[in-house]
Amino acid sequence: MAEIQFIGVTIPELAEAIGKILIPNFKTEVLEKVKSEQQTEFLTRAEACEMLKISKTTLWRWQNESILTGYLIGGKSLFKREEILNVMETKRL
Repeated sequence: MAEIQFIGVTIPELAEAIGKILIPNFKTEVLEKVKSEQQTEFLTRAEACEMLKISKTTLWRWQNESILTGYLIGGKSLFKREEILNVMETKRL
């Protein structure tokens, strides 16, 4: 491992340089990596009902009441896991 020596640089100057240059670049790189790895997970009606502990009739009603959004993908009605978790939090299920 290589050593880096800072001659003539005070600790506050070094901290300021790190804060201005390295941290913003690091945050940007981390956010880009997280966004690229993050994929939306979809659940079937049966999986959504099981997760929410509700019947298919209630799921249908929640769709009509815009509590949950169903996405028609490949001829199937699917639900985003993230949205189901949000509903669980707001309805305290």
